[in-house]
Amino acid sequence: MTTTISPRTADRWLARRAARTLWDASDHHHDPTPATQHARLTVSGLSLRLRPVIERAQVICLRSEPTAALPGTDPLEADFFTRWHRDRTADGQRGVRCQQVINGTAAEIDALRRVVTDIAAEAGFYADVSPVSSSK
Repeated sequence: MTTTISPRTADRWLARRAARTLWDASDHHHDPTPATQHARLTVSGLSLRLRPVIERAQVICLRSEPTAALPGTDPLEADFFTRWHRDRTADGQRGVRCQQVINGTAAEIDALRRVVTDIAAEAGFYADVSPVSSSK
């Protein structure tokens, strides 16, 4: 069963959840120059109207400066934005999916993981943020 969330409700929920998550993360990490890590954001079965919510979660949670391109990536072929592809939601409606390598501090990546997986559980789509190695 899929729960329908209005975009306005989703936006308010996201703002509260992201603020609480970032606040919690900032309490536990006092490193003045935290190391940047890479992770893969995977989303599938996302309703078209919730796409902006996930993109806002990235903006709110990932405050570190993005890398120009991942190590070993040809700069002419690097992704500087999230590429969304057509997909279907759990109830067969039009939706989108993505698989994007992101970077940020461990706290930022953890905050994004908690926010998007909570939204996914509430709205009935798949989302995950998992670590990736930056070495070849």
